[in-house]
Amino acid sequence: LADPLLLGSLAGICGVVATIAGAAWNGPGADDADFEKAFGGKVVWITGASSGIGEALVYAFHKAGARVVLSARRVSELERVRDACVRESGGRGGGVPLILPLDLSKPGEMKGKAEEATAALAGAGIDLLVHNGGGSSRALAE
Repeated sequence: LADPLLLGSLAGICGVVATIAGAAWNGPGADDADFEKAFGGKVVWITGASSGIGEALVYAFHKAGARVVLSARRVSELERVRDACVRESGGRGGGVPLILPLDLSKPGEMKGKAEEATAALAGAGIDLLVHNGGGSSRALAE
């Protein structure tokens, strides 16, 4: 038998992911007011924020009023995403996103990066971490 606590946690995670995905892509059931209610004023740290799904999530959370921390290796791309958030928000949203360069292939740096984020946010904790960073490999398996 499966652990009920584990199943409940998984169901909660799936609900958050569905809410994030729906709001980020304005899909069926997406409701900006619900997304703003859930995440407005929260601190959301997104890894892999320089492109793709991570970038789309940055815009959605920022639009909802979340304070967003952007992490990836490519600082110039993080700056581009940050600048687009500020430009598109017109003064609304979660303020100026914080850029925190991060290389997920160096796990020894994670604790220090978490401390750096907390310090930069004046002691505010991280309410949600969207661990979206990573890479892919396209090759035939032989």
